This record gives sequence, C-alpha cells and structure tokens, in this order.
Amino acid sequence: MKFILILFLLTSYIFAQNLKEKNEIFEQMYNNQKLKFANMAIPIIIKKNKEILNDRNFLLTEIVDEFPDTFMSKKFEIEKNKEQKRKLLSKYLIEDNKNKTLLNEEIKNKVAPLNLNLILAHLLYESNFGQKEIASKGYNFFNISTNSKKFENFYNNNDRIFTIKYKDIESSIHHYFDLINIYPFGEKYRILRNQNFNAFDLLTSLSTFYPENTNYHLNNIQNILINTFHMKKSEKNDFNKAKEYSNYVYDKYIKNNLFIKK
Repeated sequence: MKFILILFLLTSYIFAQNLKEKNEIFEQMYNNQKLKFANMAIPIIIKKNKEILNDRNFLLTEIVDEFPDTFMSKKFEIEKNKEQKRKLLSKYLIEDNKNKTLLNEEIKNKVAPLNLNLILAHLLYESNFGQKEIASKGYNFFNISTNSKKFENFYNNNDRIFTIKYKDIESSIHHYFDLINIYPFGEKYRILRNQNFNAFDLLTSLSTFYPENTNYHLNNIQNILINTFHMKKSEKNDFNKAKEYSNYVYDKYIKNNLFIKK
C-alpha cells in the first residue's frame, strides 16, 4: 500500500512538473510581443479540439433503444440522440452504412483533435507571425488556396487557383481543421496521428501543403517548434496527454481570459 502511494505521488509530481514547464512556455508567449499574435489562435484551437472530443465521445457511445412502450420520454430522448448522431456523421462526411467495427474505426480516424503546437508552428510560419497581408487582411493564416467558388477570394495565384479570404481567424482555423480531419487532403496526417501524436512525427504529414521545396518548408516549421516553443524531438505527446493538456490550458488560460481575443 505504501509503495502504491509513493508511486502515485511520484506520477503526480512528474505530471505537475510537465504542466509547469508548459505553463512557463505559454507565459513566455503571452509576454513576447512577437508571439502575442498566437494568443488569438490558441483559445480557438483548444475549443475546437474540445468540441471534437465531445463529438467523438458521443459518436462512439452506443445508443440503446430497447425500452418498453411506456417509456415515451426515453423514446423521445433516444430519437433525439439518433438524429444528433446522423447530423454529426454528416458533419464529418462519414457514411452510416458500415458495420459497427468499421464505422467506429472511421470515427476514430476522422473525429480526433489536432496537435496544438504543430498547428501554431504552421500558422506562425505561413503568416510570418501575422505579418503577411493575406493573414492581416484576409485572415488566411495557412496560405490556403482553392479553385472552389464557394469561398471569397483574396487574390489570384493564376487563372484557376485563388488564395482564400476568410471573415475572421476562427473561420480560417476551422477550415484548416476540416482539411486535416475530414477531406482526403489530410489522410497522411490522420494515418500518422493514429500511430503517434508527437508534433515532430506529424510534421512530415504537412508535406501535402508543400509539393515543392518540401524539406525547406518543413525544416522552417520544425525550427519554430524547437526555437519558439522549446520542444525536444524526444518529447512524446500521446492522445491521452493531448486531452489532459487541452483541458489544462482551457481551464488555466481561456476561462481566466488570459488570451488576447483581437
């Protein structure tokens, strides 16, 4: 019993030290003028990850509908949950025509959080820490282009490709989440995420953004992870730690309004 208590205290201490270190990094970011731009993005990313985790938990929870006819209120609740599940599956472009095992595998593949540090590093690199015109005026922080007419265009890259102009930073980040989590564009990220949630391991998946000079761009993003966020390549960040850390940052910073909103 004494050994178990010591082990528990040691584990708690290690986790607390890890959060303390992360806490210091965010304090540095908050007090660094160049990085205050990132403070606009962090609460949006954290809230989006929490929303995704809630959707994931809901979709993976089995809806039991074997109740007697007398339980009308329960039946109403069940139908409501079924409708909510249909809407969420549609939201993540998941077809509900598979067996339970395959369906759950696709849910786990598409409905999962993104790595916070990697998003920030990518955002800071592509926007030049918020200094690029497409970021400051078009809220396009990832330099995303399209040939679709459903987006407002910022300017032409050529006759068919346009750089997207978003209405705000939240729209930009949410579209980035969709590209990675839902569409074929992010399949490489999703495959790697299922194996390891470490930012450095996931970095190679961003090659889909850079068909040319791939290593040059990825090295620059990696330098931000190392020099700006003081991350080490050996640092691991698995899925469960990501959930704990998202909750920690949300409770510590966002609830206390420690981030700049604009």
